Amino acid sequence: MAKYTIEKLQDKLDKNISYRKKELTVIKTMVQQSQNNIISTNIRIAIVMLYAHWEGFIKVAAREFLKYLNDMNIYCYDMKENFITLSIKTVIRDCGKSLKTEKYNEITRELMKSRYRLFKVDPSNKLIIDTESNLSYPVLKDILFALGLEYSKYELKKNYINENLIDKRNAIAHGELIEIKSDDFDESKHEFEELYKEIIGLMNLFKEQIMDAAVHKSYLKIS
Repeated sequence: MAKYTIEKLQDKLDKNISYRKKELTVIKTMVQQSQNNIISTNIRIAIVMLYAHWEGFIKVAAREFLKYLNDMNIYCYDMKENFITLSIKTVIRDCGKSLKTEKYNEITRELMKSRYRLFKVDPSNKLIIDTESNLSYPVLKDILFALGLEYSKYELKKNYINENLIDKRNAIAHGELIEIKSDDFDESKHEFEELYKEIIGLMNLFKEQIMDAAVHKSYLKIS
């Protein structure tokens, strides 16, 4: 009997995203109430915090989903290809360092053996789930593929993610100045609020996709 139930997965994801939303709501209010020259500083802080919760939630949620799958005791041959790839990714990585045919044969051997093994991966291993401390759209897309999740809805937002969140966060992290003129204060507040809504929406979408995959068992291959 699996200990990591769907209800437990739901509870973990709900609690994790809830505390992030509460903290980000405080940050958003701080920006909205900012006056004069402090606006620029508060928006810089807000963008960094928004990114931190974006990366943090995607990483935690992805790893919790894999913990759930580990506990399901599913044979790899019953799962979709991406999960089989995850299960032997360490071997693929290690073999890639060699040019020897004998070494590459380990991949063949692992593929053949994996059919009769239960799906088990180490969710904390960066080779399995890695946000690269820079969760841009290409990095997110790879995580979605690894988990067997649809990424078309995120693709519509890829420029928004990369330019409005990642590029700005990276600029701030490297000490670049985001200067806001006095006549742009209201517009800057509005732009952050829109960014906040979009990123929260994508975090919600990711959570919903994971729960949908767990409930409908979409990680299993189609017979």
